[in-house]
Amino acid sequence: MKRETKSLKASSSQRAFTLLELIVALAIFSILSVSAYTGLRNFIVAEEVLANREDEFARLQTAINLIELDIKNAVARRIRDELGDRVAAMRSFENQGLEFTRQRPGIPIEFSLVDMVRVDYVLADNVLLRRAWDALDRVPQTDYAEREILAGVESLSWQFYQGGWQNYWPRANDPLSQSRLPRAVKLVVDLEDGRSVERVILIENQG
Repeated sequence: MKRETKSLKASSSQRAFTLLELIVALAIFSILSVSAYTGLRNFIVAEEVLANREDEFARLQTAINLIELDIKNAVARRIRDELGDRVAAMRSFENQGLEFTRQRPGIPIEFSLVDMVRVDYVLADNVLLRRAWDALDRVPQTDYAEREILAGVESLSWQFYQGGWQNYWPRANDPLSQSRLPRAVKLVVDLEDGRSVERVILIENQG
């Protein structure tokens, strides 16, 4: 009888020890699961941030490339605005805008005036917009095409090189600059996230 009691006690102790091991194993498994989930979540968040930054960089690069292409192909052709007033071939504005005539892509400049467009870059509510007129000499309600180039823009600044850097174009007290282009344009784009992009663009058509 005593042997049976000892056997039952031993069996009971063995069962209790196994249950304790199970509890410890479950606790370890829970800790490892939480750690693994946290690590996976951090990895996914990092991947999303990286993907978003890559998309933002691609949009920024596309916008800068378009501005460079437009300015590089600017031409010294004045226009008439909706009121019939003569407007400079290129002119900057205090509201950070820039307007100019450019050669239409892929068409030699000497063909005809209809192969030019008027382009205007303007910043509105932290969004950089590009507007383009097919008609150089405009009348009231002349249609134009508008597209969003880049969002999240804090500010724009332009400078113009002609024997030195100028903050505005055409130059003050220089009537000839109304019909001429600067040798180069410097663009600085300050973004809302603190980044800044600077480009110096040479203008190819000086005629």
